Amino acid sequence: MNENTNLFLNFNDDDFTNPLQTELYNYWLKVKGDRAMPARRDIHVHELKHMLPTLMILDFDVVDKSIIFRLIGTECTNVYGEHTGKTMNLYPEHKEAIKRLMWCVDSRKPYYVTKNLGNINKEYVNTSFIILPLADDGENVNKILVGHHFY
Repeated sequence: MNENTNLFLNFNDDDFTNPLQTELYNYWLKVKGDRAMPARRDIHVHELKHMLPTLMILDFDVVDKSIIFRLIGTECTNVYGEHTGKTMNLYPEHKEAIKRLMWCVDSRKPYYVTKNLGNINKEYVNTSFIILPLADDGENVNKILVGHHFY
């Protein structure tokens, strides 16, 4: 199993492996404005239509601290499989991802990752993704927007 994970808590446009990630991050910054993070209702899917295959939206259940796959773009499904509506915490291969996502929930900040997908037996696939927190109440993360690039 190959994890080869590079985590960027501070990142800039030069770190991204795909221009769609730059575009998504700048969109998130624009819609959040002066707030710590935007709400899901601020994200207009029609403005992101061209990148939908690479996007995921995860729900965070504050009661049982679980992460649920809410929306998975077709490129993500092709790599990860169809998990819409399933709880990420039930998959042991996502243990490290859950730790990183919980950091996002707790810190209320985005981060960026590059890694090999050996943890899901796909050593031949590398990915990068930006993790962007969303908060419907303006304070507590209840959704996470993810922008992938597979290479």
